[in-house]
Amino acid sequence: MSVFDSLVGQSEVVERLKSATSAATSGSTTQEMVHSWLFVGPAGSGRSNAAVAFAAALVCSQ
Repeated sequence: MSVFDSLVGQSEVVERLKSATSAATSGSTTQEMVHSWLFVGPAGSGRSNAAVAFAAALVCSQ
């Protein structure tokens, strides 16, 4: 089970966040994570859910 499983209908966003998470947690020197992220979109689009899932993935890779 992934922290991103709750993000329904946002497959492109999930792929980008997963890629950023793996780059940040891999310790790779060739890929660096951006130092800040801006979650934008209309009300009800899942910005908060995506941000919380992303933060959780960065804190715990499992």
